[in-house]
Amino acid sequence: MRNKTLYRKAICHKVKRATVSVAPSDTSGVVVVQRFSKGRIAVRLLLSTLYFAVVLFVGFPSLALAYIDPATTSYLIQIAAALVITLSVALGVFFGKLQMFLLTLRARLSAIMVRARVKRRGGELFSAKTSGEKSTHEKPDTSSEEQNGAAIYAPTSGSQGMVKLAHVVPPRTPAEREQAAQTYRDQQKLQAKKGARGGASPLRSRLAFASLLAAGIVFTCVIFGIFDIFIANSADFPYPIADVLLPVIVLGLVLWAVLTLVLLPLRGKVFDGAAALFLGILLMVYIQGNFLNFDLGELTGDAVDWGKDTTWMIANTLICLALIALPFVLLKLSRKKIVWRGALVFLPALIIVVQALSLVTLFATSGVLSQTKGDIYTLSEKGLYEVSAGKNVIVILLDRCDSRYVDEVMADDPDFFADKMDGFTRFTNSMTLYNRTFPSVVNILTGKELDPSEPPKEYMATAWREETFLSDLTEAGFQNDLYTLRNSAFVSADVFGDTVSNVELHKHETDISSVLPKLMKLSLYRFMPQVFKPRFWVATEELSHGVSYFSPGGREFGDDDPRFWHGLKEQRLKAVGERPRFKFYHLRGAHPAFVWDKDMRVVEPDQSSQLLQTRGAWTITFEYLDQLKQLGLYDNATIVVTADHGFQGRIGDGPLLPALFVKPAGSYGSALVTNDAPVTSASLRATLLADIGLSTAGYGPTFFEVAPDVQITRPFHFWYSPTGTEVSTGDYLVTGDARDFANWHLLRQRTIPYDFL
Repeated sequence: MRNKTLYRKAICHKVKRATVSVAPSDTSGVVVVQRFSKGRIAVRLLLSTLYFAVVLFVGFPSLALAYIDPATTSYLIQIAAALVITLSVALGVFFGKLQMFLLTLRARLSAIMVRARVKRRGGELFSAKTSGEKSTHEKPDTSSEEQNGAAIYAPTSGSQGMVKLAHVVPPRTPAEREQAAQTYRDQQKLQAKKGARGGASPLRSRLAFASLLAAGIVFTCVIFGIFDIFIANSADFPYPIADVLLPVIVLGLVLWAVLTLVLLPLRGKVFDGAAALFLGILLMVYIQGNFLNFDLGELTGDAVDWGKDTTWMIANTLICLALIALPFVLLKLSRKKIVWRGALVFLPALIIVVQALSLVTLFATSGVLSQTKGDIYTLSEKGLYEVSAGKNVIVILLDRCDSRYVDEVMADDPDFFADKMDGFTRFTNSMTLYNRTFPSVVNILTGKELDPSEPPKEYMATAWREETFLSDLTEAGFQNDLYTLRNSAFVSADVFGDTVSNVELHKHETDISSVLPKLMKLSLYRFMPQVFKPRFWVATEELSHGVSYFSPGGREFGDDDPRFWHGLKEQRLKAVGERPRFKFYHLRGAHPAFVWDKDMRVVEPDQSSQLLQTRGAWTITFEYLDQLKQLGLYDNATIVVTADHGFQGRIGDGPLLPALFVKPAGSYGSALVTNDAPVTSASLRATLLADIGLSTAGYGPTFFEVAPDVQITRPFHFWYSPTGTEVSTGDYLVTGDARDFANWHLLRQRTIPYDFL
């Protein structure tokens, strides 16, 4: 019992798995206590500190940032979570180190007492057995142990229950001390060689490190990246997050397993090098995606001038390379593996947790999980290629077809419009009120101006509810076929009531195999270094590919010009009934991204251009007009070919003049003529009503009633988003000829909510 009491004094209860050893060069034979299960202690410490961090973060709701724009909220939440977690880990490490220092001190003092008692007993042996066994007192024999020291035994988790931890041998002569020191050095070299061959990285350890590193990269670039962008822009996605929630998680799990299996077979230094590379990539994508993306702008489809800021491109590349190299430096400088191993555990875990907390907060505050985008009222393709056998009023709107693009086409091919636009008048001094599709299309057809204090949804609903143009056409016996874009001109098509014929209830279908790659590409666009971003650039409209809305009348109409072109060529226009029809076609026209050529063949972006796509838009227009002529309906038709706005630039880039071509009924057989009258899109409704003999009271003058030499003042609102989180407006007043930018007077600039785009 006495030996068992001595053991308990030497090895305290809280360090049962400590090893007791003596440095051979230590002549005093001082017993040193070292931790045995460092991995388990590290994991336990990590779990406890992360638990403490989560409780701290969730327990103090003052950090909820629900009133800040989601794009900013995500960053602030991550920063707050990182600070909380880092503080908790620092406190955990401090108290852990303090505890181990006190335990080590106690063990050292106990060891001194043990050595003193052993010396008094003449090298008496003692041992301590595992729980359930009786301690025995072994008397010293005449062996070398009796002469030189004592063996200390302690319980372990092994199957034998007892393991010899150290043989305390106080060397007596200089030769013995030198021999002991050499033996110790040889053992250290052998242990180092084992580590180089992978002996220090058993399978379980490699699996833990590999899976954690892979989880960090996948969670950042896939799970967090996709969901964070989706939540911040949920209104711009044509499908609810429920459609992609499970597929994104499954994709993340698959990629996590693949990356883990890439690392797992590696051993020793090769494993450490690969782990350093993975950790560097993780640090790079996280820092790049959250803190190094400056002025990415909006994904409007416009080509990005990636070479405009070469200095930042180079600086960004150097920063990313430095972040990737940082773990290699840490690996090289870490003499103690515990520092390196700790970095492999702590950094990925920290990044995962702060992003997970951010996602949980955004999911809880955004309400995105409760959003449904299932059955909706929208505009179908019903009657898309049908016209009246009697009277037709047709408007073909080519999105963003600026008058300067028409000039470029004519300069490229002077005969481009010859014999194609007979009976048309081109107005070269025309303007719209806005430079954006929203609210320009609504304003053109309803005449209602947007009050920035009014939410877009309410503005569109009010504009269509109060409009009179479609109602006047309906009362005159017209069937109104409206083909324009949801969320740009309306939110729910039931707002049109009985004035539009192709309003139908649609059910949506999401093709995950098409949607998921686009979401992945969009996420990588955010996290890739600046030099690689062009490879992952994606236009907003691409995110709608793979989502279709179907009804008995057909699928939802969209600005898919190649689809419209092929349908026009294959199905061709058909004259159906004598009831007069108003046809409004909103085509993509000259709007980027440029993905087809002048013959409407879908090509890669580098094989198209502004000029080629503009010519392609007119190729569609010419085909439509030719088919009207073949049906004998061209002469009596009122036709307008125009744009919702001009080119998209920045304030001060020059005048924005939408293309405008008008053919009144009965006008044919004459060459295209030019009119320089200062007109606006507000005259469209009056022009159409006057041409079919209806009253224009309250609609203003027609295009042809504005004299070319009249001096009028025209307002214009230029909107752009320099940061992607706010919208700057430039309110202009144009006096005289709008083609001369000197006549554009900037009255004021202001910032309005981002929702108004």
